[in-house]
Amino acid sequence: VYKRQAVALRSLLSDVFREAIAEGLIKHNPVTATRSPAPKVRRERLTLEEFWAIHASAQSSLPAWAALGMQLALLTGQRREDICEIKKLDVRDKRLWVVQGKTGAQIAIPLDLRLDAAGLTVEDVIGKCISASEGDYLIGSDSRKAGRTPGALHPDTLTKAFVAARKSSALQFTDAPPT
Repeated sequence: VYKRQAVALRSLLSDVFREAIAEGLIKHNPVTATRSPAPKVRRERLTLEEFWAIHASAQSSLPAWAALGMQLALLTGQRREDICEIKKLDVRDKRLWVVQGKTGAQIAIPLDLRLDAAGLTVEDVIGKCISASEGDYLIGSDSRKAGRTPGALHPDTLTKAFVAARKSSALQFTDAPPT
């Protein structure tokens, strides 16, 4: 907890002093002389082989949106919250337009962006998503279970599907497995 607070405070102070420099109040940012605490990684990271093993498990035992969500996250590098909010209308001008929920930044990902290690392009995965989803969202559930209206998935639903696929993949992780 304290490291996160230290990182946040250092960032805030750096911004304050940067503004002071811009206003001509000071000439040097004293924060630059300090080291930023290194964040501690809490979760294990996946290798590409582990990713594909979990993906295969998702394809064989879960709805199509689970494996497609994993592919879209792999190719675009977007957070789960952003993956769940991408609509079909966000695909235009040969780009995938994403407004990131955490930062508010809008990015345009070229559809021809290719990840050679996966043998896929963003366009390939989006095409599969559009074919698999009847709703407005690229990754969505068309299920009407318990009166649910088809639409965007909750990010926790995507996480729970990944965890289920990870557990059924027979891969072994430590106490802090990837989610």
